[in-house]
Amino acid sequence: MENVSFSEIKDEYEKVNSQITPEKYIELVQARIETLAGLCDPKTAALLVNNDLGMTTSTPTQDPIKIKNIEPDGSTVRVIGKIINVGTVREFPRKDNSTGRVISITIADETGCVIASLWDEMVENITGGFVKVNDTIDITGQAKDGATGTQINIGTKDSICISQESVQATIPQKKISEIKNNESNIYLIVKVLKIGDVKTFNKKNGTGKLRNISLGDDSGKVNATLWNDKADLSPDIKVGDSLLIRNATAKYNDFSKSVELQIGDSTSIEKTNNNVVFKEAFVPINQVTVGKKYSIKGNIIDISEIREFSNDSGQLNSVGNIVVKDNTGQIKVTLWGKNTEIIKQIDLGMPVEIIDGLGKEGMNKIIEMNTFNNSEIRINA
Repeated sequence: MENVSFSEIKDEYEKVNSQITPEKYIELVQARIETLAGLCDPKTAALLVNNDLGMTTSTPTQDPIKIKNIEPDGSTVRVIGKIINVGTVREFPRKDNSTGRVISITIADETGCVIASLWDEMVENITGGFVKVNDTIDITGQAKDGATGTQINIGTKDSICISQESVQATIPQKKISEIKNNESNIYLIVKVLKIGDVKTFNKKNGTGKLRNISLGDDSGKVNATLWNDKADLSPDIKVGDSLLIRNATAKYNDFSKSVELQIGDSTSIEKTNNNVVFKEAFVPINQVTVGKKYSIKGNIIDISEIREFSNDSGQLNSVGNIVVKDNTGQIKVTLWGKNTEIIKQIDLGMPVEIIDGLGKEGMNKIIEMNTFNNSEIRINA
C-alpha cells in the first residue's frame, strides 16, 4: 500500500493543525487507511481522523440562530440542531461532465425543523459516519428557498461539526387529516393499505421510477408517490404494516383532485411496531359530489359489457360500467383497465365496495363515479 502524500490531506490537516504535528497526522491517516483495508482514500481517512480529534470541519464563528428565524435570503446562517432524519445520496451530472453528489438531512431545535443539503465533499460527513441521526450538530450554510420551503445549503466552504449543546428537538408528528398542500418536513406513523407496482418514465437525464402506495391512520388516508430509488420499497414492507415516515412533502394532484405525499431522496421510511388503527370511511351514495374522492358500498343493480379501445399512444385499454345502489340512491361507476376484470366475476344483486372513486358529472348533470388504477373494487363485501 502506497504511503500517503501530505499534499493530498493538507487542507484537512489545516483544520486541526493546532492539535497535532504534520508527521503524527500523516501517521494516523495512514493507519486509518490500513485499518479499513484500503477501502477509503486519503481524503476520507483524513476526515475520519479529524472526527477522532473532535472536529469534522472548521468550527463556526458567527452566532447561531433558531430555526424559526431563518430567512431564505441567500445569507450565511449558523444553526445548532439535532439530526432527526438522513436521506440518501443522489448523484447527478454536471455541465463539465463531472459527477456531483448531494444528501439531505433534517435538523430540529425547540422552534422547528429545516432541511440541510450537503454537497459534494461535504457528503462524506454523513457517509463516513462523522455525524448521524440523534447527533447535535453545529452548521453554517446558505439559507435559500428550496423546492419544499426554506433549506440550508452546505458546501465545501461551509462547516459542520458535532456540538455539545443540549437541544430539545421538536418533531411535528401529524395525522393524515392535518396534511396541507405544499407542506414539507411531514412526519407520520401510518398503516400500509395498498402497494402499487413500480412504473418507469423517461426524463432528461435518463429513466425515472415511481410507485404509488396508499396509507391510513385513524384520521383518514392518503396516497403517496415514491420516486426513483425510494420506489424500490423494501420487500419486508407489506400491506398491513405500520410505517414511520420522516420528512415527506405534500402536493395537490390535479388528476386525483387530492393532496398526496411525495417521498424522495430526503425522506426515510421504516417499519414500526406502533399499532395504527384505520377504518374505511364509507359515505351514502346521495352524498357523493363532483371533484372529490369517496368510498361507497351497496348492491350491484346493472352491469355493462367490457369495451376495449386503443388510447392515443396505441396501447390497448378497456372500460366498463356498473350501477351500485344503497338505501339513499344509486350511482353509475365507470371502471377502467384492470378494474374491468371484476365485471367477469360479478352478478346482479352482489354486494360491492368501491374504494377511492372520484365523483364526476355525467349526462344530464347526473352525479357518477370514476375509478382509477389506485381505486379498489371489493366484491362479496
